[in-house]
Amino acid sequence: MLGQYHVVYMRFWLCSVNNPDAGPGGYLEWVEPLPFLTTVYKPSPDLATPALDRHVQIFQKPYEHSSYQWVENLPNLFKEHGLEVLATDQHPVQDQYRAMWGQSNLAGLEDIVNESIVATESEGIRKHQAALEAEMKTGANLDNTFFSVVGRRPS
Repeated sequence: MLGQYHVVYMRFWLCSVNNPDAGPGGYLEWVEPLPFLTTVYKPSPDLATPALDRHVQIFQKPYEHSSYQWVENLPNLFKEHGLEVLATDQHPVQDQYRAMWGQSNLAGLEDIVNESIVATESEGIRKHQAALEAEMKTGANLDNTFFSVVGRRPS
């Protein structure tokens, strides 16, 4: 199939949306978590998870002026840019991937800390990250549903 299709696959672009382009006849699949469906997975219902609970709130609304409504609007965005929407679907994170998804979030926090100019901001993020790590060691984690859109650019 090499050379027959131009395929672009994107994942986790919530923080760095650019202007991706699939060539004529090419396919574009874009997968994003749906922040408003984020919850905390607990192996035991009585397990306290204040850091994960806080992270869910941050994930759903990181800044007062921000919105993740564009994720739900991806099919319209595809159409606006001349792509035919072939499929949309929601995929709950599967049990075997939940820990990896949590680790991915921790790695994202590490990137934020490394890019942070303000030392006080970095310190707060590091404390939150350490609290998340401790809670994840108990088996608790983030539970997400992912939104997938597949489009094709006309030939």
